[in-house]
This record gives sequence, C-alpha cells and structure tokens, in this order.
Amino acid sequence: MSKRWDSREPCFVEILRRESAVERVLDIGANDGTESVFMSDNGAGEVWACEPDSREIAGLLQCVRNRKIRVFSWAIGAHVSDNAKFYRAFASHLSTAVPNKKSDYVETVVQMRTIDSLCSHFNLIKMDIEGGELGVFQGGHETWQEKYPCKILWECHPPYPEEMRVELEYLLGCGFRFKYLVSGTTVQPEQFKGYAPCWQPEGKSRAIYDSVPDDKCVEILCNNKPEFCPVKRRWGKSVRFAMMERV
Repeated sequence: MSKRWDSREPCFVEILRRESAVERVLDIGANDGTESVFMSDNGAGEVWACEPDSREIAGLLQCVRNRKIRVFSWAIGAHVSDNAKFYRAFASHLSTAVPNKKSDYVETVVQMRTIDSLCSHFNLIKMDIEGGELGVFQGGHETWQEKYPCKILWECHPPYPEEMRVELEYLLGCGFRFKYLVSGTTVQPEQFKGYAPCWQPEGKSRAIYDSVPDDKCVEILCNNKPEFCPVKRRWGKSVRFAMMERV
C-alpha cells in the first residue's frame, strides 16, 4: 500500500481496515488498485475492481497479481451501455462519468454497467468516482431491495442535486442505516456540532463519526456546506466520506 495514500486519507484507511473482512467487494473507481489490494489483504474473500480509465488498466493488472481480485474496465452508473461517455482528466484519479468545472477533460467512450446488471451480491461497495455516485445508487434499486448484508462506502462530491436525497431515503427504506460520516475540512464542522467523533488521527483535521442519526446524515450530505480549513487556508466540503450498512 502506498504510504502517501495511507497518510493522506487516514480516516478512509481506518474504515477499510475495519470493514473489509467480507465475502465479496466491489471496488468502483479502482484506479491503480491500491485500495483493492488493501481490502484483499485485510480479509476480503474476493474483490471486483472496476476501472474504466485505460491508462490505469496495465498497472492495475500488475498490482493485483496473485490475489483474489478480478479486474473489469467498466464504469458503473445509472444505465447499461457499451458507448457511455467518460471524461478523462489529466490526472487519472480525477476522471469521471460526471464532469465538473474544476478539471479539463478529454471525452472518451467506455462500457458502463449498473449494480443491478452485475447480478451479484456484494457485501462491501466502495466508490471513489468523482461525482458519479448518484448514478450508481440509481442503477441499484433492485439490488438494494434484496435482503443481504451490504455496506456502501463512498467519497462525497457535493453539491448533490435533489435526486441524491431521494436515493438516500430509498436506501433507508431498504433497510440501510448510516454507520459513518467522515468530516472534511475540520475535525468538527458546524453541521457536526453536538456529536462526538469516535476516531481521530493524530495531527489531521478530519475525524470519523458513528453516532449521527440517519435523518441528520441525509441533511448533512444534501446540504454539504463549505467550511474553511485553517490548515490549508481554503474552503472545502464539510463531509469527506460516508458509509451506509444493512446487516
């Protein structure tokens, strides 16, 4: 595992360390395979690593050798297509199916699949897809209704449209509950006041929360107000990661 990745996202690493020991994982936005390997080495029985950016595939295949990790060059989203638009950023970890105004992109075409079309039960779904998480939720409605243990961990990329509230409430209706929120720019942003973190890495301006009620989690995610980060001296998102779980 990259030490740089480990030190940059300690809260994310801590959650993966706690939650990876499951039968099957779907890693959406696997990039160079660092997180797929980490989950495999921390107890995952099998990992499906999905990465549509062709620049990463060779390195990904090399990275996952001799492990129970299957590699697919799919994007995962709201519909099935063999000609889905995908936007390659200069830095591959910023490539996305949902472009924003912060990066320059080259438009390409990739295969897209939905959670429902995979016809498999994943006990942990990890997403780091630069704003494409809404489409993943929309493409999994049939799967979310099936009653099996499942965790969904994603990096948040606000601002979210009102449709995200619909999807989160749909997941709650299917038996999912929020397990973690990770604060973004500061240890305790304004929207987290009244709740105590359960884990905080030394010297970092983020923390893991596990006691925020479901309705409050929805509000925080759908009204992810910018907070000023005194360390980086800039404004940023108040919540960095979220995880829901159905036991």
